[in-house]
Amino acid sequence: MIMVLEKAGKNIPKFYVYLFVGSIVFFILISLWIFKAIDGNMRKEFLEQANSIAQTLDPIRIKTLSGTAADLQNPNYTILKDQFIFIKHTNKKLKFVYLMGLDASNKIFIFVDNEPVLSADYSPPGQLYDEAPESFKKVFNTNRSTVIYPVKDRWGVWISALVPIIDPATGKSIAVVGIDIEARKWKMEFLSTFFVPVGIILFLFSIIFSIILSRRNIEVSPKPVLKRLLLPLGSIFFLFTILFGRVIFLQQKERLDRTGQIVMKDVTSILHIEMASQIKTMSAIIELLMSDAALQKALKEKDRHFILSRYDSVFKKFRNQYLFTHFHFIDNNRYCLARLHRPEIYGDRINRSTVIKAERTGKPVAGIEIATLGALTIRSVHPVYAGNTLIGYLELGKELDDIFAHIHDNLEVEVFITIKKELLRRQDWETEMNRLGKVPDWDRFNDYVMVYSSLKKLPVSACDLMNRVHLLPAGKHAEFRCSGLDWRLKRVPLKDISGTVIGNMLIMRNIVNDKASYRRLMTVSIVVSTVSFAWFFGFLYVILRRVDTGMALQQKNLKESEEQFRTLVSNIPGVTYRCRYDENWTMLYMSSEVHFVTGYNVSDLINNKVCSFADIIYKEDTEKVAEVIKKAIDTGKAWDMEYRIIHKNGGIVWVQEKGRAVYDIGGTVRYLDGVIINITERKLFGLELSAREERIKSLLESMQDLVFVLDDKFIFQSYHQPASDKLFIQSKEFVGKHFNEVGFPEPALSKIKSGLEKTLNSGQVSQIEYWLDMPHGRLWFDMSVSPYRPYSGKILGVTCVVRDITLRRQAEEEMKKAVAIKTDFISMVSHELRTPLAVIKEGINIVADGSCGDINEEQKKYLSTAQRNIQRLGRLVTDVLDIQKMEAGLTEFDIIANDLNRLIREIGEDMTRVASQKGLAIKFNIDDKLPSVKFDMDKINQVLTNLINNAIKFTDAGEINLGTVFEENKFAKVYVSDTGPGIKTEDIPKLFQKFAQIAVSNNRKPGGTGLGLAICKEIIERHNGKIWAESEFGKGTTFYFILPVEEINF
Repeated sequence: MIMVLEKAGKNIPKFYVYLFVGSIVFFILISLWIFKAIDGNMRKEFLEQANSIAQTLDPIRIKTLSGTAADLQNPNYTILKDQFIFIKHTNKKLKFVYLMGLDASNKIFIFVDNEPVLSADYSPPGQLYDEAPESFKKVFNTNRSTVIYPVKDRWGVWISALVPIIDPATGKSIAVVGIDIEARKWKMEFLSTFFVPVGIILFLFSIIFSIILSRRNIEVSPKPVLKRLLLPLGSIFFLFTILFGRVIFLQQKERLDRTGQIVMKDVTSILHIEMASQIKTMSAIIELLMSDAALQKALKEKDRHFILSRYDSVFKKFRNQYLFTHFHFIDNNRYCLARLHRPEIYGDRINRSTVIKAERTGKPVAGIEIATLGALTIRSVHPVYAGNTLIGYLELGKELDDIFAHIHDNLEVEVFITIKKELLRRQDWETEMNRLGKVPDWDRFNDYVMVYSSLKKLPVSACDLMNRVHLLPAGKHAEFRCSGLDWRLKRVPLKDISGTVIGNMLIMRNIVNDKASYRRLMTVSIVVSTVSFAWFFGFLYVILRRVDTGMALQQKNLKESEEQFRTLVSNIPGVTYRCRYDENWTMLYMSSEVHFVTGYNVSDLINNKVCSFADIIYKEDTEKVAEVIKKAIDTGKAWDMEYRIIHKNGGIVWVQEKGRAVYDIGGTVRYLDGVIINITERKLFGLELSAREERIKSLLESMQDLVFVLDDKFIFQSYHQPASDKLFIQSKEFVGKHFNEVGFPEPALSKIKSGLEKTLNSGQVSQIEYWLDMPHGRLWFDMSVSPYRPYSGKILGVTCVVRDITLRRQAEEEMKKAVAIKTDFISMVSHELRTPLAVIKEGINIVADGSCGDINEEQKKYLSTAQRNIQRLGRLVTDVLDIQKMEAGLTEFDIIANDLNRLIREIGEDMTRVASQKGLAIKFNIDDKLPSVKFDMDKINQVLTNLINNAIKFTDAGEINLGTVFEENKFAKVYVSDTGPGIKTEDIPKLFQKFAQIAVSNNRKPGGTGLGLAICKEIIERHNGKIWAESEFGKGTTFYFILPVEEINF
């Protein structure tokens, strides 16, 4: 399609389009290049910084480190730590400076870092760095420096620069020095650098884009400028105001955070410096004392009295001059010889970490520990040797309260020290607090006790916060209001010399002045912003209002002309439109009929507000529409075409479009005008008609039945004859003829006409069977007659389907004859057997009762056997006749409402005598809620008698249970259970088969005819019921049957 964009009477040259697209591509490419260049430069500078730090480190000094706690006494460790602290202090961008090693198990650990011992971020020597990514290990293996990001660990997200320290002798890396910058700061620095050149390029791109937009088409009916520009421009100014306030807020927040960080650094610095100074002093004093030969002798001989007498005055001098609080003399087995600060306690074994570590390393050890009674102290322990023999230890200790007071006084912060309760014994701690004249408030906090507070009285609101302060991440802060003042609280975990967290140091700083300054700044900013916004908004409103007034007068005249035009086109059938000649067929005007054709409102399609007209043209017709219009424009003629569009509801609409192009003076297409008419009904009717005819034709050709249609006058309208049709009449002899004229003989004609009339009058389907005598024999047919409703639902005739059923009828007749022969044979045999059986039975009875003379016992035995077999044969004949009658449907059932529970009781009581002869008991479990049930009394009596007889016959010991259950208010359930030998699972399906006899045990054969249960099944099923058995072999059997219940209301 040749697309010409009309813009203010001029055409946009392709040069501007290409320039616009090229500018976007250029902007993206140059931005990517700048991105990579800045990223590369920053990584290079960061790595150079790490390299310069690595060059200042002495490999020989690093090789003296062991990566264990013993490094704390190594002077090279102290030198490296001070060096790292200095590097961090001189470069504020860096967060961490550290030295890492790789152990034999290929795990990374920390040699030394820049953090003070009491810092929450401090890593002791040998601490594993489990979060280190695999790329850290590559630096050890490849000896190549690198920058890795992002690195996520327990301390945060970082950008890390790593440089290996190479051993000059071996050429292998002995450690890796690393420096970290917060990922957030790295990103901010990157973005601030990146956006300067990109912003300049974006500015140039905006100028180009503005030039292209300036050539946009001027709308014929522009919207009021006030509504279009006042809110956006005001919103932009308002957003700038909000952004300005947000910047001030973030700057103030950053200032508060920065001040807090400075305070925390000062706190940790003072604590570190004071502790180092105290440890140095204690170590010097202990070294001086160890040079005393008398002390070595006293330790070796464990002379406690000499130690107390000689060094008591020395300790008092130390306590007054240096504020030392603990002085221990300990033997070589760690038993306390003397506590000069509490001489009454001695002889106990010392298990503190400092002494144990000094024992293990054989070197002096110093660090923070908790005293037995909860005081936080610095302890310095030195092993004492006589030659190479360990003879004991000297320990000096000092509580840290004066250091905390020094922090409070110098930094104007409140300091609180809490210790975990689990590390203290409550009774000892409370005793010590009372001895010192302090209030022992053990229950004040949940998990901690407070051992130091710079405030004499802690407010209740602060207590509540401190109960939850252990949930506050280290280094983070919490703000709260207490006693009318605003405070900011930070937590620093306290660790003893073993690295175990024993409590917290809480720093609380008053930020009232900081917040007041922030509020003053925000108040001034808000007032200035509000006044500026009001002035700008008012000025903008006045200017835009005057512009809108002039435009309104022009639009009024245009609207009058437009109304006249709309009235004219509203009487034109279909949708009248005017659109641009572009790829979207952008609509400038459409009549209201568009809603009925497309489902869209006029406003949805004008200027492609919701979608363009090109979007709703069926995809397969898009090219066709474009080609037809292009051809018409090229030839200067109108077009007339049919195509499909997609309705708003998803349906397909067929339309016919007629139109013509409108040209300007230069011969360029200005608009396209035309009319679109909905022709869906016409199109779909033709398509549906063709499709229906094809489907019917295909269906009829696949059928093997005779099919014809008659109208309401019984005139043949259509006729389909299969190849196997036995009538041998061609369709041309039927179509157009009346049904009476085709020669159907009686009685078939009358039956068929009756069925046709019934269907025509009632609308119901009729089934007709009839026969015709043909030259080769009588044929049977089945005709299905259904109403014919082609359009509106009115019956206009009937459709008849005729099927040849001769073979089926012949098979049915043969089956009936076979059943009749079988029935007659069984009945004849049974009746013929009854007469001789009666004569034989009577003769045996006469002989057995002595009417023909006396008989001996052996003769009686034989006659008794004959009587039993005659009775059995008689029952067999009776059962055969009964089941034959039932199967033939000759048995009559007198089904009336009866009391089923009473019948069961009566039969059970009658059978009690027979059961008692075998030592069996009959028990009843009758459901009294069972209502009256409709059944044949004699037949159900026969079923129950048979089931109970079977139970007695096959049960040698135990009992027989008879019961009823009213189930689901729908069925009466009857059961007969025994404690006999039971039935195997695989034999249960055979129980109700005729003449089936099942052995109940290995040495016992069943008696009977094998028809009793089959008769029971026939009787129950004639009652619309069901009978079944459940059994566990060796434990007994239960027979169930259910009958439907119908309540009887008297």
